[in-house]
Amino acid sequence: NKTIEQTNEQSLNNFFDDIGTAPMTRIPYVKQLLFCWWKWRNLSRNKLPPQLDMNNDRVDSSRKSSDLINAASCDFAMFRLDRIIKELNPTLRAAVFALYGHVGMRGVIHAADELGISKSTMIRRLCRADQAIAMELDALRNKEKTC
Repeated sequence: NKTIEQTNEQSLNNFFDDIGTAPMTRIPYVKQLLFCWWKWRNLSRNKLPPQLDMNNDRVDSSRKSSDLINAASCDFAMFRLDRIIKELNPTLRAAVFALYGHVGMRGVIHAADELGISKSTMIRRLCRADQAIAMELDALRNKEKTC
């Protein structure tokens, strides 16, 4: 007969085992942002890139008159997301590009096959990429609040 303590300890061990093997879930708002990023990347391929000088943040005579027109086609949130994705850990970046980096939208299985990994590994990497992107976006928002 097991004692109550042994039973509780076993239950606790099972609980922690379940946490370790529980499937991770994507972060819905980051998943939506990545879908928007995919659309933005494909839209950008069909148009000339904006001629806006991203380093010139002054609004004076040094601005070219075309900058104001071209600024309308700049999606600064997507530029920011693009930079965050490019700075991800290479394994996570590869997972994001395998799913969202092509002209045609593809499924998780197709993307996993491209990388030579299982579907569950692909989903785990996408979840970790979501977390890393969310953390970076939070850090940027916090930085903007303090400025």
